[in-house]
Amino acid sequence: MFAAWIGIALAVIEVIIGFRLGFLLAGANPSNGFVDFIYDISDPLTDPFQGIFTNRSVDGGIFEPASLIAMLVYLVSGALLIALILAMTRGLAPHGDRVVSSRTRHREGVAHED
Repeated sequence: MFAAWIGIALAVIEVIIGFRLGFLLAGANPSNGFVDFIYDISDPLTDPFQGIFTNRSVDGGIFEPASLIAMLVYLVSGALLIALILAMTRGLAPHGDRVVSSRTRHREGVAHED
């Protein structure tokens, strides 16, 4: 369940930063309420990545590499965190019992335990 909440939070973060990147590329009016709202909530998410690469002008808009880097870093971090949580929770059996699994290998019609 915790992994699902992290997945939802990750999706929200990705969408917010995606809107920021799209608005910057399109040269959206920053005095518009919605655009300003997106910039305000996405600033803290992209600030750690500002200055890695310089922004570039693109047909009246701005390409901000920090947004793209932030999206990639949050995606990878979130995916790794979800994978870690799932690995930890799937390895536990009810009531704290250990899960033991074995594989059998068939060789010349005879089953051998590994």
